[in-house]
Amino acid sequence: MKSKIEIRQAKIEDLEQWWDMEISRDPGNAKSHEYYKKAFIDDNKTGKRITFYAWDGDVIVGQGSVFHNNGRIEINKLELEPEYRGKGISTQIVKYLEKFAKSKGIKEIFIGVEPSEIRNMQIYFHWGYTNFVCIEHDERENYSFIVYSKML
Repeated sequence: MKSKIEIRQAKIEDLEQWWDMEISRDPGNAKSHEYYKKAFIDDNKTGKRITFYAWDGDVIVGQGSVFHNNGRIEINKLELEPEYRGKGISTQIVKYLEKFAKSKGIKEIFIGVEPSEIRNMQIYFHWGYTNFVCIEHDERENYSFIVYSKML
């Protein structure tokens, strides 16, 4: 029987649970995960970021955030547990984030993708993120990404 996925705004305890899971799965990058755990918690507390989790029962299976970045609202940290990929859950999360942003009066929303992530780029295009905005570079993680936007 297929479970119903529920998307809801993360509580601080949910953020702690997700990032602790990341740390236990990838202890070699614990320092980086600890940095992001703190950043996500701090950003959610201040409202700079609002994170939403996709739940399958009482298990977090995916996430996405709306993030205030350089004067724009962007979808950030969109990810799913591997066994939940290919089931339309990312689409559900993005649609939910878009609806949330629109309810806040946002008229244009942004998303970034690394140039090597061709499949993700195709999916984002399918979702309507076709307006090229710029190429940005993440100094901390040392990678570049392409930013696209969509009118809501």
